[in-house]
Amino acid sequence: MTVFEAKQYITRNLFSVSDNPLLEVEIILCHVLNIGREHLYLVENNTIDESILLEIQKILQKRLTGYPLFYIIGKKEFFGIEFQIDENVLIPRPETEILVEKALSISRNKKNEVLDIGTGSGCIILSFLYNSRESKGVAVDVSQKALSVAEKNSEKLCFQNRVQFIKGDFREISFDRLFDLILSNPPYVASGRIKDMHFEPKSALDGGADGFLLYPEIVRKSYNLLKSRGFLGLEIDDPIKDKVEHEMRNAGFKEIFSMKDYAGLWRCTFGKKP
Repeated sequence: MTVFEAKQYITRNLFSVSDNPLLEVEIILCHVLNIGREHLYLVENNTIDESILLEIQKILQKRLTGYPLFYIIGKKEFFGIEFQIDENVLIPRPETEILVEKALSISRNKKNEVLDIGTGSGCIILSFLYNSRESKGVAVDVSQKALSVAEKNSEKLCFQNRVQFIKGDFREISFDRLFDLILSNPPYVASGRIKDMHFEPKSALDGGADGFLLYPEIVRKSYNLLKSRGFLGLEIDDPIKDKVEHEMRNAGFKEIFSMKDYAGLWRCTFGKKP
């Protein structure tokens, strides 16, 4: 079987489980062939080894059960960086890149002390540090399994001396410094919608009745942890945008603004400590 024939075969199988089978087939083939997507079309006439065909079959068998592709291959690109992931962390999403991009714009490539609350795979803080070479940070998560994933991603980027990982509930941790920037992608899925999400860790998704559960405490504690003129940036769900902005105003934040994602939904909110 050639690469082109394999592409057609995989695509036919994926139509029943994938919203974007053409993209997924490219991801699968690049993964098993260990090449970039820009090279895939150059090898379409190459014959695939039997061992690689077996690997493709294993991936398809698991994918056809509805299992997320990025958990199967164990990696996901975010902000131009390949991150290792597993079932203990959320799959990084393109929408979250808006939070990182705006944070970098605000920081203006200055040396920053950054805190990431609920770091998961580490994709937010590590992407920020990758593009802000003088900055350092602290990443917090209640899950040791999630922190292990983030630490591996940090080691891959050789950031061991630039980021500290702390296990614990952010509400109970006493930090030994103030920060220029605090970022967080809290759980914001309303509890009633969690039942439809079968694979990602529920603790990283469940935001209570309306998704707003953790925001008040994050906002209030972040205000006390920020230096003057420091910024808090939060990923949000569209329905809670007004509540998040209101909470920031009550905590004392100024220059509050929210941004929409590629689908036109409110996706992140920033506020500045005077």
